[in-house]
Amino acid sequence: MSRLLPLLAVLGGAAALASAQGALNVNLITHIPGTPCATGGLWAIGNDYVLVGRRSRGWSIIDVRNPAAPITQDIFPPTYPRSDIRSYGCGEIKSDGRYIYVSNEDFYQGNQGGVFIYDTVPNPMSPTLINNFQPSELLSGCHNLWIDGNWMYCVSDGTSLVEVYDITNRLAPVHRSSLGNGISGVWAHDVIVLGNRAYCSFLTGGFAIYDVTNPAAPVQLGHATYPRPFTHNAWPTNDRRFLYTTDENSVNGVGGFVRIWDISNLPTITQVGSWQATNTASIVHNVHVVDDLLYVAYYKEGVHVLSLKPNPAAPVEVAWYDTFLNNQPPCFSSSYAGNWGVYPLNPNTLVASDMDNGVYLLNLRPITNTLQATPNPVSAGQTLGLNLTYTNVSAGILDGAGAIVATSLAGIPIFEVLALQASQMNPPAQGNVPWSMLVPPGLPPGLQVEFTGISGIVGPTASVLCQKTVVPVTLQ
Repeated sequence: MSRLLPLLAVLGGAAALASAQGALNVNLITHIPGTPCATGGLWAIGNDYVLVGRRSRGWSIIDVRNPAAPITQDIFPPTYPRSDIRSYGCGEIKSDGRYIYVSNEDFYQGNQGGVFIYDTVPNPMSPTLINNFQPSELLSGCHNLWIDGNWMYCVSDGTSLVEVYDITNRLAPVHRSSLGNGISGVWAHDVIVLGNRAYCSFLTGGFAIYDVTNPAAPVQLGHATYPRPFTHNAWPTNDRRFLYTTDENSVNGVGGFVRIWDISNLPTITQVGSWQATNTASIVHNVHVVDDLLYVAYYKEGVHVLSLKPNPAAPVEVAWYDTFLNNQPPCFSSSYAGNWGVYPLNPNTLVASDMDNGVYLLNLRPITNTLQATPNPVSAGQTLGLNLTYTNVSAGILDGAGAIVATSLAGIPIFEVLALQASQMNPPAQGNVPWSMLVPPGLPPGLQVEFTGISGIVGPTASVLCQKTVVPVTLQ
C-alpha cells in the first residue's frame, strides 16, 4: 500500500493538450524556449526546482511548483555568458539537495575549466557561488560529473579519466583517486554512482564498473568493449542485473542505439539485447532508469519511455514525445540536434531538454481512466455509486493503479481517499475501483461534492500520475 502514497500525494495541474512533431501517451504541460544551441543537461532539487545547463549561457534554475506557470532564473558564473554560442560551457549539472555543482568546459576561448559549486541556502532561486573549483586535473574542462554524498566524480577532458574528490569541505575538495587507468582507448565521458558502484562510460574505451565502497581506493569489477565502441552513458536496473548503454555515434549511416548488457555475474559482461528508434539514422544520447521504466533521450527522435517488464533485456516502448521538428535547421550537425536529456521529476512532471528548442515539461499518460457517478444528481436516501476504470493504453506491461478521492465539498478543498487498487497490467488490461455510500437524510439540496479519479504507474521508489478525471455530484 505504501507504494501508492507518492501517486496520491500529488494531484497537479491539468496538462495542455498539445504536441510537437508527434507524441504517444505524452502531453505537453509547458514549453520554456531557450537560446538556440544553448540547452544541455538536467537535474533537480526535490520536486520543486529543475536545474538546466545552458552551455555558453551559464545555467538556469526553474521553479516548477506550478508546472503550468514555471518561473526561470538564469545564473551567470564568472566568464559567462560567452560570445561563442557553440561553446560546450556549462553543459551538465547536479545537486545533492543543498549544493549545486555545474560543469565548466569553457576552455575553448582560453578559459580554465573546472566545477562551479553553489549553495542554495537560504533561497534556491538565488544561489551563492561558494567555489570556482579549478584543480589541475580539470583545467582543460570538466565534461560531466556526479555527486554521491561527500564525493564528487568529475569527467576530465585533460586526463581522459574520471577524477574523484572528497568534498566533505565544499570550499576545499581533495583529489583522492581516478577511474579508467589501464583501459585501452579510454576517453571518459560520463559517470553515475548508485549503490557503491560507479558506472563509467569511456567512449572508444567501452565502459567499466567499479566498486567505490571506498572511493579513495576503487576496485574495477568489470570492463566491456565491442566493435567501434562509443559508449556515451550507462544506467543499471534497480537490481543491478542489467545495464543500458548508449552509443553516441553513427556507423555507415546507422545511428548509435541503446545496448542492453547482463552484468549479473561480474567480471563477465554479455550483451543480451538492444533497442533503437524507428529512424535508424538517428543517434541516441542518454538513458535514465527509474523503477521499471527506461527513459531515453534520443536527439532528433525525442523522448522515449520503455517498460522493462517482464523482461529487462527486451524493453517495450510505452510512450514518446518529439521535441525537434523534421524541417527544423539544427544548431550543430544534422545528427547532433534535438533532445539532450530527460529527467523524471515527480508524479506529474517529466522534464526534457532540447539543444535547439529549450525545456519541455511533460505529463506521461500510458494509463488513462474514466470515472462514473450514478445517480447524478442524487437524492437523500439513495445509494451513490462511483466507479473508476483505469486502462493500460500502451504496448507494454505496467504496474498501474487507480484511486477515487473526494476533493471538494461545497467548494471547500478536501482530500479524502475513498478507494484504491494497484495491479500489474498487460495491455490493454483494465482495473476497476468501486465505491458506494448511502446518502444520509437532512443534507441541503444543491450541495455539491467533487470526486476525482486518479490513475498512474506505481513503483518501489517513484510513481507517475498519468491522468485525473473530476466529476461533480449534486444533491437534489
